[in-house]
Amino acid sequence: MPNPKTEIGKSVDAVRKMREAAKQAAAELEAERVRREAESHPKG
Repeated sequence: MPNPKTEIGKSVDAVRKMREAAKQAAAELEAERVRREAESHPKG
């Protein structure tokens, strides 16, 4: 019989990993957008 506490812990861990991955992806997208804007609007 599975221990409910470890099952909950696993799902919490999975959610945490998903959130971290989403945060990372959002940061990468933002960096890409900023870089594209900088390329299309050269300063100077």
